[in-house]
Amino acid sequence: MTEEEKNSPILGAIFFMVTVLFVGAIPYLIIHHLIDDPSAFGPFANEIDLSPLRDLLMRCIYLCPVMAVLSFFVGFFPKGSKKNTIARAVKVIASIGFVLYVTNLGKIGDIFIINKGGMEITIGMVLVLALVLMIIFRLLKLPIIYADYVDAQKESEKERENEYVDPWEGRRRT
Repeated sequence: MTEEEKNSPILGAIFFMVTVLFVGAIPYLIIHHLIDDPSAFGPFANEIDLSPLRDLLMRCIYLCPVMAVLSFFVGFFPKGSKKNTIARAVKVIASIGFVLYVTNLGKIGDIFIINKGGMEITIGMVLVLALVLMIIFRLLKLPIIYADYVDAQKESEKERENEYVDPWEGRRRT
C-alpha cells in the first residue's frame, strides 16, 4: 500500500471542522451573543465596554482559515509519515504566531471597561510571562514530533525485515 492510499481525507476533514469550531465558531458566537448584545449581563449591560475583548476574538476569527487548513493536513497525512511530520511542525510554529497575533504580542491591554457613575474600572492583562512559557512548551513539542517520525520509520523498517520473500514466486509474503 502506497502512502497516497493511506491518506485520510475524512480524518483531515474532522481535524478541519474541530479547528473551525474552536478557533472560529465559538469566538463568533461569543461576539454575536455576548458582546454585541450585552443584555445577558443584566442591569450592568450599559456600563460594560467589551470592545477590546471583541477585537481579540475578531483577530482569532481572522486566522481561523489558516489554522483550519493546517489542521486538515495534519489529519490528512498518515501519522509517522514525512508529510505528517512536516505538517505538524508547521502547525506548531503557526500556532505560536497565532497566539502572538491574537494577544497582540502579550499586550492584550484592557479586556473590558466598566463605567459606573463616572468612575471607570478597567480590567487589563499583560501576558508576557505566559506567552514565553507557551512558546517554550510549543517549541519543545518539535523534538517530540521528530521522535514520533523516527519511531514510525524504525517500525516500518522492522515490518519490511519480517516479510518473507518466496524464492519460487518472487513476491513477498508476510
